[in-house]
Amino acid sequence: MVEKAELSHVEKAAAILVAMGKERAAKLLKYFKGAELKRLVDAAHSLESISQSDLEDLVNEFENEFARGGGLLDSADAIDSIISEAFSPEEFKQLLEPAIVEGTKPDGPSIWKIMDDLEVPDVSEFLKDEHPVFCALILSKLSPRNAADIVATFDRENRKHILKQMLSMGEPSTNVLRFIESTLRERFGGTTGDDAIQVGRIRVANVLNELDKPNMEEVFDDLSNDSDPDNIAAVKSLLFRFEDIIHLDQTARSILFDGIETEVATQALQGADSELTEAVLSSVGQRTRRMMESELAADIPVNEDAVSQARRNISSSAIRLATEDRIVLPSAHDEAA
Repeated sequence: MVEKAELSHVEKAAAILVAMGKERAAKLLKYFKGAELKRLVDAAHSLESISQSDLEDLVNEFENEFARGGGLLDSADAIDSIISEAFSPEEFKQLLEPAIVEGTKPDGPSIWKIMDDLEVPDVSEFLKDEHPVFCALILSKLSPRNAADIVATFDRENRKHILKQMLSMGEPSTNVLRFIESTLRERFGGTTGDDAIQVGRIRVANVLNELDKPNMEEVFDDLSNDSDPDNIAAVKSLLFRFEDIIHLDQTARSILFDGIETEVATQALQGADSELTEAVLSSVGQRTRRMMESELAADIPVNEDAVSQARRNISSSAIRLATEDRIVLPSAHDEAA
């Protein structure tokens, strides 16, 4: 039987995953990068049995590390079972192979905005049986006023433990935060009510952005006959193509490209005219601008599909920011006029 102290960090992580059980671990594994996942699988296959007391120590260690932000048998069969539950063979193969992944965010409002807009009793009911670490992380992402109202609903003992965790916790890792955001979106992600309507409008706007002007006008004519006029007006206010960046004001452009990876922005500028290129380059820092200019000056073949995808990602980000009231799109001004 292997001693806990002899385990590497990767082996400890593999042990925790197996101990979590197939259903929960399967959800979590989707947020690991390919290289990380391969190391976990290798570690689990070589992992020997762990005593129950050592496993409990590992769980406590994990909880403490999580808060700072930063008897188990046959682990090989267990991790294989978890992998098969989480991924298809093709998905698993792709995860283990190097690939360029373009970061995108889900359409619709931020899950934290959705959480902030919920009624206090709804959030309190959801959190009442959760671990203090989980509660502390969620409350730290909400507005102070809402967090205070929610904390006030807990009994004295729970309140003490949650606030203690908030005092000591650091910023969670990106993978942990994505997992929690995904969990919250499944529970509160706006499948009904105003949030669902907004998500539907965003989806339609993203589709229409891909059409040429005659086809777009034809679609609006068809929709206007049997659709809510408010919905049509809202969709029109969200129309935005990459070329429309030149019509955004400087502040809006800066906000937009602050959340866009440099590689994606550079890819999108391949083949762009000088006015559009300058509009984008003037929206980033000087160091980033020099990097982008160097890449654009290189004599490399233009991948039209990659350029189109990069531009779509930026357009989708602009639409999302508009729904969060962080920027105003040119189409919104046109619709108001």
